[in-house]
Amino acid sequence: MLNKCNQLDSLKAFIRERYAMQKLLIGILVVMSTLGSGLLLSGTAFADTAQPGLTLQGPDKVREGYFQLRVDGVAEEDSFVIELASSEQFATVENTFSPLGAFRQLSLSGFDDGRYYFRAVHSGTGEYSNIHQLDVVHYPLWQALSLFTLGALLFISLLVTMLILTRRSARNHKEPSHG
Repeated sequence: MLNKCNQLDSLKAFIRERYAMQKLLIGILVVMSTLGSGLLLSGTAFADTAQPGLTLQGPDKVREGYFQLRVDGVAEEDSFVIELASSEQFATVENTFSPLGAFRQLSLSGFDDGRYYFRAVHSGTGEYSNIHQLDVVHYPLWQALSLFTLGALLFISLLVTMLILTRRSARNHKEPSHG
């Protein structure tokens, strides 16, 4: 009888723990969904904006030198180009980028540290989009080199460990010679 009481008590404790874990997981999901919808509504992510006409969206700051820009407000059969300038006034257009076909998102890479300004231009009407400012700030060289060195040390230690263990295993499994 005592054994059944102990089993019943441990079953009750298990159910309480599981219920508490489920409540915690539901709470985490609620917080994450609230934060996710807040990001989408704030425009931090690539959310559609309520602005009419041509709009250009992308990240405000990148650390790697590559990023994506998205253009909204262009019909599928229409075309556009994205212009790059070093000033917000676009006194000099330094480069233009044309997406292929009906794509509305463009991936760009190879940008050095600095501030860049982009705008989309509708090829048919000449309409300009909003001006999008992008800052590229790469990781410092010391950080990249230290991570590379750490990775190299881990790789070398893994190789040495594998060699040592392989040799030990080979020595332990040698068959005695019959002579």
